[in-house]
Amino acid sequence: MFGRCLTSTLWGIAADRIGRKPVVMFGILSVVIFNTLFGLSVTYWMAIATRFLLGALNGLLGPMKAYAIEVCRPEHEPLALSLVSTAWGIGLIIGPALGGYLALPAEKYPNIFSPDSLFGRFPYFLPCLCTSVFAAIVLISCIWMPVCDISMVLVSLIMQPV
Repeated sequence: MFGRCLTSTLWGIAADRIGRKPVVMFGILSVVIFNTLFGLSVTYWMAIATRFLLGALNGLLGPMKAYAIEVCRPEHEPLALSLVSTAWGIGLIIGPALGGYLALPAEKYPNIFSPDSLFGRFPYFLPCLCTSVFAAIVLISCIWMPVCDISMVLVSLIMQPV
């Protein structure tokens, strides 16, 4: 959260300059990379550094809310914003629950995961890997996300029938 606090304004400025889609895709890519590295952390400071970089390079919430407003008609904007916030809240509930369920797989599920395996040496890698795989799927699906910049929004507002 500290990294996100330091860089969220910069990500908003970047989204205004280069577009929402590249910023969103970069943020999701940072989730894939740094969440995986967090699961493979071997020291406390490596874990702190990867979480800080994950937050600092992940400017998703602001650009996603702006994108939701830009792609929706004015009468649907409140619904779009509430869906973004609701999805964020659901992630904050499901994420820790899933992480707790999948953590320490070699101890909880010794028939499936050997203590000598990768998941035995890195007890928090499985939940991080699952999150990273899900984020990678989301990143691939972003290829079909329409590009929206402010000029498209202005043109659509001007050309909108009265």
